[in-house]
Amino acid sequence: MEDEAPQPSLADRLFGAPGWAFHVACGVGALSFLWAASSPAGLDLTGNPFTWLGIACVLSWVIRFVAAASRRTLTSAFLALPLMAGVLAAGVYLEVPQETRWLQAEGGFESALRALPTAQDWEQGAADEIVPGRIGSYRLHGVTRDAAGAAQFHLGGTLDGGNAAFTYLVDGPTAEVRDANPGANFEHLHGNWYVLNP
Repeated sequence: MEDEAPQPSLADRLFGAPGWAFHVACGVGALSFLWAASSPAGLDLTGNPFTWLGIACVLSWVIRFVAAASRRTLTSAFLALPLMAGVLAAGVYLEVPQETRWLQAEGGFESALRALPTAQDWEQGAADEIVPGRIGSYRLHGVTRDAAGAAQFHLGGTLDGGNAAFTYLVDGPTAEVRDANPGANFEHLHGNWYVLNP
């Protein structure tokens, strides 16, 4: 009669080496964190509940790591999360998520900008019909022109930048543009495109 292998206890399962289910959950959290980092308003953790899954994975990993280190049962399974976190942190630091998301939508914004009425002929109803509800992966709340004549594509929803807007400024945020948007913060995005945060 062969001895059966002992079943791992609940403590071994909770505080042992992380398995596939743990790493998949951490991957979902990491992808959500990347999406939050791609927001034009900057890293925004409030609008995406799955981002908190990634943060919970890190905390869980620390507890498991300490428990395994105290029992001297560390394995190579503990390396996956620090490697994933390092790549994620480097990407966020270099603004790779934000730039990648913008590059896939930039052509759509430029096409919409060319189709808009000029500042002299501006008609809000016509502008609203021209601009689609989504360009690339950005949902749009609408488009307006400020007192300086600059078109502003307003983003909709917490996952898309909240109150942020994209604006095309040939000469950058001049004094006239700043006066038309008091208190707004302009962050250069790419080319002549800027993110306007009111």
